[in-house]
Amino acid sequence: MDELLLQIARRFDADGEPLTVSPHAGGFINHTYLVETDRGVKYLLQQVSHTVFPDIPALMNNLTAVTAHIRAKESDPRKVLTVVATKDGENFCQDDAGNYWRMLVFVENSICLPFPETQTDFYETAVAIGRFAQYLDDFPTEQLTESIKDFHHTPRRFEQFHRVI
Repeated sequence: MDELLLQIARRFDADGEPLTVSPHAGGFINHTYLVETDRGVKYLLQQVSHTVFPDIPALMNNLTAVTAHIRAKESDPRKVLTVVATKDGENFCQDDAGNYWRMLVFVENSICLPFPETQTDFYETAVAIGRFAQYLDDFPTEQLTESIKDFHHTPRRFEQFHRVI
């Protein structure tokens, strides 16, 4: 096990002392690792790509604001991401090499499909997106910061799409 990953995991306010950090399958953008503590609690430790996400503080502030808003409406903790703060109270940390890290509570007995495999997968994805939109129908969007320039600028994205094809 990489001692550096263990040191990074120990910077977060986990339930117990992180004992192991191992690669976790999946992920197209971030490097993801499974952390297990001496109390048997599991977390996901992610090295967040600052190439894809140039404004990590904005990304993480958006994530924590949105998940806090959803958590106020959803009683099932398995249905809402839980960001684990660092021991300094931040929602991410940076290592000496300039890499950014965040920790999330691991959801046991869950799956994350990289691609839908059945029509049911498509359906359940649509249900989840609809539920997400419902949770955020009264979210104060002025709290959000643009973390990827023009990512949600539909005319520009459409223009980029046309250039690609």
